Amino acid sequence: MLKLVLQPIVENAVFHGLRPLTDRKGKLSVSVRQLGKDLEIIVADNGVGMSKEKINSLLKPNYAGPGASQSSAAHIGVRNVHERVQLYYGPNYGLSIESEPAAGTTVKVRLKMIETGDGADGANRQIAAGR
Repeated sequence: MLKLVLQPIVENAVFHGLRPLTDRKGKLSVSVRQLGKDLEIIVADNGVGMSKEKINSLLKPNYAGPGASQSSAAHIGVRNVHERVQLYYGPNYGLSIESEPAAGTTVKVRLKMIETGDGADGANRQIAAGR
C-alpha cells in the first residue's frame, strides 16, 4: 500500500473534527471493506463537520507555491494523498468526502486490490493494495 495514506486523514479528523468539540465526546472509526476488486478504507468521525465548499476546496488541485495564502496551503496533506492515489491507481481511485456541519465527516479512500501468493489452498493468499 502507498505510504502515508491514512496518517493525514486520521490526523485531520482528530485535530480539525474532534478537537474543537465541546458539547459531546468525540468518536473516530477506521474500517476497511472489499468492493469487488477494490479496497475501501473509511475514516469517520462525529466531529464538527464542514461545508460543501470546504470539501470542494480540500480536493481541488491547487498549487501552493511562494506567495500562496495560508488557507490554500493548509490542506495539502489530504490533497496530496488524493493526487498520489490517483497517480498510482488511476482516476477511478482516490478520496471522497462526505460531511455535515455539526454532525461529522466521513472520508473514503478507494484503492485497487491485488492478490499475491499461490492461493491454491488459501494458506498463502495475501491481498494488497497495489499494482
